[in-house]
Amino acid sequence: MQYALYDQTRVEIPEQLAPSSLTAPQPSPANSTRPSPVDDSNKATSTPRKARTSTGSQKQVQCAGFTKAGKRCTRQVKINASLEVASSESEDDMVVRYCFQHVKEINSATGFYARKNGVWIAYNNWIPDHLLPETQASLRAEMEKARSSNDTPGYIYTFEIREPDSTTIKFKIGRATNHVRRLDQWGKQCGSKEQVRLGIYPEPDAVTSNLRGLQELDDTRKAAWCHRLERLIHLELADLVSAKAYLDPAWPTPKTLSKSKTNNTGDTIGDKQPCADCGSVHKEVFEFEKIKNGRYKGKEYERIVKPIIEKWGGFVDDFV
Repeated sequence: MQYALYDQTRVEIPEQLAPSSLTAPQPSPANSTRPSPVDDSNKATSTPRKARTSTGSQKQVQCAGFTKAGKRCTRQVKINASLEVASSESEDDMVVRYCFQHVKEINSATGFYARKNGVWIAYNNWIPDHLLPETQASLRAEMEKARSSNDTPGYIYTFEIREPDSTTIKFKIGRATNHVRRLDQWGKQCGSKEQVRLGIYPEPDAVTSNLRGLQELDDTRKAAWCHRLERLIHLELADLVSAKAYLDPAWPTPKTLSKSKTNNTGDTIGDKQPCADCGSVHKEVFEFEKIKNGRYKGKEYERIVKPIIEKWGGFVDDFV
C-alpha cells in the first residue's frame, strides 16, 4: 500500500492507482511524487451532501450524447454561464455537454479500464461528489475517451491577475508550449493589471524564479498531453468557483453547498465583461473569494488550486 501527502496529511492510495505499477508517461516525465486522488476519508461520517442544480444565465448547445440507435442526441442543453469558464479560449477545445438523460446514464458507471495500461479506474477516487452532475458527466467523458492525435506536450501555468484591494482573487490557468513567452504575451496584451506567475506543471527539477526575466524553460519536463489535462482542470475549477464549495468549513469534503451562482457584487459568475485592455471576454480566468481566516487564508493557490492541478496531472501522466 502506498501513501501520498494531501495538505500535510498522509492519505492512503488504492493499490490500483499506485504509480509504481504503471508505465512511465510519454513523451516526457512528470513529477515523481503523485498527489492523492479525491480525499474520501470523511465520507463515512459526514452529513450527506445536498444535491445541487445549476442556475443563472444560460445558453443552449446540442447534447453530445448518442441515442440507442447510434444517432447524435438532438436535445438542446442549457449551459450555466458560470461553468463556461471551463471552455478553452481555443474553439477546438470547447467542453462538450450532455442532456439530463445522458448525464444520468454516464454517471451510472462506477469506472473504466484505462486505455493506456488496462488499469481499472474508479471514478469516485478522482471526482468529488460535491460537483454538479453535469460536471461529473463531463469529467467522466474526458477521463475515459481515447487520446487525441492532436494533443501535444506542454505546461499548465498559473498566474494571478493582481487586484490587491479586491475581495476576490483571480487566477489565469491555461496551457502553453512556452509558459515564459505566454506570460510575456499577457503582460503586453492586458497590461493594466500586474500578472504574477505562481507556478507551472510539471514543476522543474531545479528551483527557479517566478520573476520576469528570471524564469527558466525546462523542455525535458513537459506534461505529456496538456490539452486533456487543461480540460480536466478547468472543469473541476469552474464548478468549484461557481458553487464556492471551498468556503465550506469542512473543505475539502464539504457537507453542504450553497446554490448561489452570484459573486459578492451580485453579478452572475461567468457573465464577464470585456477586458478593458484588449476588448476580449477572457475565459480560463477563475475568480475565488479570498479566504478570511483559517488554514486556507492567503493560500488559495497553494492549498485549493494547485492540488487539483497536480491530481489531474498525475491522472493524465499515468492513465491517458
